[in-house]
Amino acid sequence: MDAMDYHKFKPRVKKVVMESYKWLAGRYELIVMEGAGSYCEMNLKENDPVNFSIAKA
Repeated sequence: MDAMDYHKFKPRVKKVVMESYKWLAGRYELIVMEGAGSYCEMNLKENDPVNFSIAKA
């Protein structure tokens, strides 16, 4: 998909990621996740469907 379609698709991806996280968190005491990119990439912070939002969860 092109970049515009991907940006429109992000809320759907974020929802699935959070549902998966909640499912795992309900079954496991410890979850190890790999992030993409760096915490320094502030341009990703607000709209990224995984890194910061999953860390906050």
